[in-house]
Amino acid sequence: MMTNRCSGSAYAKREDARQALGSLPRPLLARRRPIAAYCDQCDKYHLVISEQRKDWVELVRLVAQGFTYDEISKMLGNASQKVVKMRLMKIRRHFYALSNPNLVAICISLGIIDPSEFVPKREEPQHGRPKAV
Repeated sequence: MMTNRCSGSAYAKREDARQALGSLPRPLLARRRPIAAYCDQCDKYHLVISEQRKDWVELVRLVAQGFTYDEISKMLGNASQKVVKMRLMKIRRHFYALSNPNLVAICISLGIIDPSEFVPKREEPQHGRPKAV
């Protein structure tokens, strides 16, 4: 399952992406090794993690949207607030994130989640501006 890679850092050459990959901390590389993947959309290379747990991705998406632990537990239905906290703590440890916002930023930069998925589309003109005729 791969999201839009263009939300993360892009490198024009594969060598540049591999050099950036070499600068990642060793503990992160030991857990799940990112790869330098080519993106057809922007004609560049991105660092992405190929294996993703769907439940982790869903939790990070909900946190990125600003839902509280209680709201997330109600949305998932099968998890208590304590379980949601523990799962997010495990995900933060995996990515060496200091907080939930830091986790969201890391996941966006690695291409695990795409911020354009949950940003509402704006169909109406701005307030106070007349519609174009």
